[in-house]
Amino acid sequence: MGFRRLRAFFGSIKIFVIFLLCVAIPGAAFVFGIIGWWVYNGQQGTRDSEVVRFARMLGLNDRDVVDMAKLLETNRDAAINDSRFEQTASRVFDVEEMHNAFLILHYAYDIQLDHPRLERRLDIFDWKDGWTNVTDTFDDMLDGVGLATPTETERDAFLADTEKLGEKYTAIPILIARYDGYFRRGGYQLTHINTGSDSYAFTVLPMKTARCWDGAGFITLPDSKETDLFVEPAIMQAVEFINDHMPELKPLVAKGQMIRPFPKSACLPFRLVLKDMFFPPAPIAPKTEPDSTATGAIAIVEDDPQDDIADLIARADRWLKQNRPIFYAALQPGVSDADLDAYEARHGLKLPAALRALWKWKNGIPEYPDLPDGESDALVDNHAFISLQSSSQTKETLDGMIGTDFESPDWWKREWVPFTHNGGGDNYIVDTADPHGRVIEFWHADADRPVAAPSFLAWFKDLVDRMERGELEVD
Repeated sequence: MGFRRLRAFFGSIKIFVIFLLCVAIPGAAFVFGIIGWWVYNGQQGTRDSEVVRFARMLGLNDRDVVDMAKLLETNRDAAINDSRFEQTASRVFDVEEMHNAFLILHYAYDIQLDHPRLERRLDIFDWKDGWTNVTDTFDDMLDGVGLATPTETERDAFLADTEKLGEKYTAIPILIARYDGYFRRGGYQLTHINTGSDSYAFTVLPMKTARCWDGAGFITLPDSKETDLFVEPAIMQAVEFINDHMPELKPLVAKGQMIRPFPKSACLPFRLVLKDMFFPPAPIAPKTEPDSTATGAIAIVEDDPQDDIADLIARADRWLKQNRPIFYAALQPGVSDADLDAYEARHGLKLPAALRALWKWKNGIPEYPDLPDGESDALVDNHAFISLQSSSQTKETLDGMIGTDFESPDWWKREWVPFTHNGGGDNYIVDTADPHGRVIEFWHADADRPVAAPSFLAWFKDLVDRMERGELEVD
């Protein structure tokens, strides 16, 4: 009797397990999939008005921009009288007659300084703005998305163009044509929001988003009072200059832009929307001013809390253990705070906290590591992560060459700290004279000093992200 009951019990368990595998789990997965699809499409604006989708694209889903666009669409008077809108209302001409898309463009421009999704991505110029203002802004936009900016030599060449053609062209189309490639090489597009006015409104968009929106806008109907607004590659504003002086770029502008309706989706990158679904963006924290304290060293302004570098190091440690165990085993134990303090005192500078944390984790790889054939000693590309001692020796050698071995004062500076080398005299360096500790590529045989990242933390984050995406290459 007991055996029959036990057999019946296990039979019931078997039926329950089969039910879970065949019905309950697939059903739950289907339900969660539907919910995820619904939320994802909501973040892409597929159920919003076209102005709200425009706001999502323009602000990369910045919450304040999207909320204001929704308020403009549902209760325009309340939006215009909202205290958040005061600055825009006082600056924009003829608010009552202006289309909501124009208003949200100017609103995003006004609030950008306190919003990480907008900061250094959006600017509005007058057509008469000069060379310096435009180049500084374009450089800032490149820097804001972690891309290298033109060298001083290249900027001088741009200036020569504007001086040579300045009587026939404003500086802006010439500089658009020159800067366009810098954005495209990094997977971004310098995008123009064409308002049909004398102003230029520029934003930086991920290439996937830009391609989806290029040519999209409002179509002016006969007898309508509305003004066209449409999205286009900024290079379209340099058509005449390109046709006359840069024929190699003609394919970019040959067909022009036909205005078409706004897309049904904001077309934002999947990773950005997925992150927003679980971790909505918070307002950016106010920046602190550099503090030039003891020994004349410039204090580094940390853009992110130390928790960020600790998390990045933990991710790098985990990835290297799993994917490059031989290389990982060859890395030397980290140094102490006393060692780092001595380095700073010896060279009269202040290291970024993120770089200090990295050297405390691992003290680079030995100069002559005992690695088997086929195992690279490089951490990234063909660059090895060097020890604190090797960095100090390299720095002393290069510091000693100042004023004797080279003529240009920009070839090497005492504020620069090497943290990698490629075995051929080239390094990634941290510029401690820069408040954010930007990372520069030092090429001993070239005069160019490209900016690789706006800060060491940004450089290391990009490295860890490339590791985890399977995009890291070493030689």
